[in-house]
Amino acid sequence: MQKLAGILFILGALVAILGESRPVITNVFGTIDNPQLQVEYIQNDPTGWAVGNLLMGAGSLIAAIGVVLFARQVQSLSNNRNVRIAGYLGAAMAVVGALFWAIVLYNRVTTAPQEVVANMDDPRWMAVGYFLLTEVALTLIGFLLLQANYPKWLAWPVLVLGGLTLVASLFLGGIPAVHSFLFLILGIALLLLRSRSPQPLPSAT
Repeated sequence: MQKLAGILFILGALVAILGESRPVITNVFGTIDNPQLQVEYIQNDPTGWAVGNLLMGAGSLIAAIGVVLFARQVQSLSNNRNVRIAGYLGAAMAVVGALFWAIVLYNRVTTAPQEVVANMDDPRWMAVGYFLLTEVALTLIGFLLLQANYPKWLAWPVLVLGGLTLVASLFLGGIPAVHSFLFLILGIALLLLRSRSPQPLPSAT
């Protein structure tokens, strides 16, 4: 299940990056100080705008499924209460966050360009929820990696970077590309690690 989770992390990240890197997406978010120009970019390439946003949403959902599989794999190693709780929380937060993001991106595609530019992340609470939930999920993945005896060179960066992106989102706003980068690195690492399961964790007493 580790390998499958890694594949989903990589696939989700690459699909999201394909969406984030489309010219119309980079143009719109590169001209946030010029709403009229943003509207023109969307009007000139409505298909590219729709495809880019749909790819970002699909990528987030694929990565969230990867989180569920990874959490289940770690939970299967032990009845340790903290590990099981962290696994359930991380999986639930990743899935709910991805669903929130998919709704936000769907609204971008189905709303008139002028309204989209005026309210890019509508509904705002869902956009904020996506960033915070995904970043908490990444932090919990780092915790699970440590608890399951994965290499510290993988576990600590995931834990620390997940926490730092959470703090950054609280004060500066979130950047979806950061999630894609973290999931891509995590997925590659899980594929490169030996396929054997980590040493079982001690059961809670």
